[in-house]
Amino acid sequence: MVFLLSSILLLMSSGYCLLLRSATALSSSGRLTVHSGRLQATLSGGHRLHASTASAVGDSALKDSPSTLSGLPYFSIYYNDVYEVDMPPGHRFPMAKYRQVREAVQSKLTNADEQKVIQCTFSVSPLATYEQLSTTHCPEYIQRYLRGQMTDSENRNIGFPWTLQHVNRTLSSTGGTVAASLDAYAEYLRRCNSQVENAHLCWSAHVAGGTHHAFQDYGEGFCIFSDIAVAANVLLQKYPYQPSSSAGSTTYKGIRRILIIDLDVHQGNGNAKLF
Repeated sequence: MVFLLSSILLLMSSGYCLLLRSATALSSSGRLTVHSGRLQATLSGGHRLHASTASAVGDSALKDSPSTLSGLPYFSIYYNDVYEVDMPPGHRFPMAKYRQVREAVQSKLTNADEQKVIQCTFSVSPLATYEQLSTTHCPEYIQRYLRGQMTDSENRNIGFPWTLQHVNRTLSSTGGTVAASLDAYAEYLRRCNSQVENAHLCWSAHVAGGTHHAFQDYGEGFCIFSDIAVAANVLLQKYPYQPSSSAGSTTYKGIRRILIIDLDVHQGNGNAKLF
């Protein structure tokens, strides 16, 4: 039942969620706006985050999807390799792996034979919003990162130099995980409401993220914001577990608990602290 892609997978069923990890409102000097579903942030000095290919994560992720409600297993995949980052010469982080994994998986899952047995879509990861990030991270830390006000020591601890390219990459790494989580749960609800067979066979994945070394107010180990923690908190806030009475009986709707399973050889110390 579980298809492990590269970084994160979400399985929805009966009020429980499984998050699996394998191997902005700015203040006076900046602002965040959303126009026609697109996020645009202007930082101090007039620098802009380029978000022309991705829309902000929000209720748009819950609108009618291209799902045919056919009963086929549903698998939506998000990717952010369109946000390219020019790394310093000799930098050890293997940035190219994300595009390579996505292209290999996309080639496999979009052929005619696979589409007969699974409904699979690929979408560019949207950028996370300030509101979503602040469900998990310190507002002052978020703003300092977005504005490029991190100290040299903080950037060394993270492992990346600060650039506008990397801000986009960071926001999309979290935004794609949030979008994947919302997408899987929204599809599950649609199928339940339509009484579709195998309604529980809904998954989403993000070919990025898994940034489990990020803490509430600082980052380390190539992790700035914890995409998994943010996605979990967004889901818990948007779909609280609560009773619903009908015809004299009480049922429960929403998400009760989220289980995060980390399969990396390094401990997800950030997520362990956040939760």
